[in-house]
Amino acid sequence: MGALGVPRPPLTNDGRVILVTLDGVRAEDVFDGASRTLRPGTRVDGLTQPEAVMPHLYRLAATRGVALGRERLGCGAVHTASGANVSLPGYLEIFSGRKTTCRDNGCDATEHPTVLDEAADAGLPVASIGSWNVLDHAVSNGSSSVFVEVGTHRWPGARPFADARFEQLVAAGERTEPYPGSGWYRPDALTMPIALQYYKNTQPAVFHVGLGDADEWGHRNDYAAYLAAIAKSDAFIGQLADTLDGLGEVGVFLSPEN
Repeated sequence: MGALGVPRPPLTNDGRVILVTLDGVRAEDVFDGASRTLRPGTRVDGLTQPEAVMPHLYRLAATRGVALGRERLGCGAVHTASGANVSLPGYLEIFSGRKTTCRDNGCDATEHPTVLDEAADAGLPVASIGSWNVLDHAVSNGSSSVFVEVGTHRWPGARPFADARFEQLVAAGERTEPYPGSGWYRPDALTMPIALQYYKNTQPAVFHVGLGDADEWGHRNDYAAYLAAIAKSDAFIGQLADTLDGLGEVGVFLSPEN
């Protein structure tokens, strides 16, 4: 059963699900274009139309998808059930489907099974790779079957399909400075190639990528760098879409022997 008692369809391996989360991105920038007044003095020429801010995402939505999240006619609004507009509470609700009592980024890891845990329990290969180390509090309740590589914390369990190139990229991410983040944060520029390499090698049935530079630049009140981070995230989404298209209708699962 789902979080609200709604029956969920059985999980099967006849397809792929890729979830990309972009921390700290304003709905206004995605749906309306960059603001000329949010940070006076920031040049936003060429970005005042939403199609210019995230061209790859807009092309995907226009040709094969739907956009939800802005309060306007024909575009349903999306809010957290708890009303907490903070990163970790939002992620806890995204992955568990449950209203959370968490109100800040210092909450304990989820005790509830997440959609990644449920997919792993169904025998499907599942992975989450992200920039913000605290994502591990939300993406899984600790299942050893969910591969998690977030921030600069090396996943302590088995590393399925991790080839030499993947390990090199992870090691580089562990050595890098966290800027524009801090602490155990790994910049998106390191997370993106790690995620692409893992996906190409593994083709997990459920794959999450969490990017966070836009949020970090937002905390630094650098609107120009924030917009640049969104553009890089959008380009990454395009790369992932191209990779998925290259797999055909379903793609193939790779075994450790391949």
